[in-house]
Amino acid sequence: MLILTSGPSRFLGNRGGLIAPTPTYGAELIVNRTFDDASWWIIQADWTVGSGVATHTTPASTGGIYQNGLLSTSTWYLTQLDIGGRTAGSVRMDHHENYPHSSNGTRVWGSRSTGTTFVARAQNGFDGYIDNMTCKPITLASLFSMGDYGTHRIARAPWTIVLGARAGVIACADSKTNPQNFVIATCDGTNVYASKCVGGSYTSLFTLAATYVAGAAVEIRRLVGTDKFQIWYNGAQVGSDQTVSDAGIVNNTLWGWLNTWTGNTPAGAFSCVAS
Repeated sequence: MLILTSGPSRFLGNRGGLIAPTPTYGAELIVNRTFDDASWWIIQADWTVGSGVATHTTPASTGGIYQNGLLSTSTWYLTQLDIGGRTAGSVRMDHHENYPHSSNGTRVWGSRSTGTTFVARAQNGFDGYIDNMTCKPITLASLFSMGDYGTHRIARAPWTIVLGARAGVIACADSKTNPQNFVIATCDGTNVYASKCVGGSYTSLFTLAATYVAGAAVEIRRLVGTDKFQIWYNGAQVGSDQTVSDAGIVNNTLWGWLNTWTGNTPAGAFSCVAS
């Protein structure tokens, strides 16, 4: 399986070399991540734990296996596990906005948490097992790389993304190391997500399907003289114009990259030009 690691940033963008972020991770949160002791897990009736794996025994059900109180809402996490024995269905992480993985191998999720309970859930007739679970918080300062560009810009970040691990763009942020007010757009290889954060609290603007293209750019465009934001992916607008008029956001001037996983690769330079 892949191991969560971090290392020096190695990708340079434009405007004096804005560096794409290489995220770093905190301590492991999962207890008994290799399923050697079932007592650490709350197990719904359609899962069993034994022989070092958790197996979903009733494909028609959508039960979960979980640990309570591990997570903090709105904190960003990197979750990873091995899927094996699957011939149908998928596994999702409830706290990662339900993105499903539907193939055997080491799989990864990178996004903010929407709750406090760590849940792996079967869906769509999943008939396999999971193992080697890991979940670590992403250090907030390492999630972004930003420069001071102004209030009304067009920011573009091209990414090759590992399925499930989000990467994209941050706009109109108030701090390089501890941003609490901003707009973000990300892609996880299946969907494009747009959110705003005000005072550290996130609000989803939309989640929409988008055909993934390796190396395609995620963009945020703030229309000149307005509080209207557009989200673009692979050269096309996704969704409708979004009005974001929060006082904590509209006058901020920091824009840049966003990345949840060291396996994601910038596919070119970051650009941020006048709108």
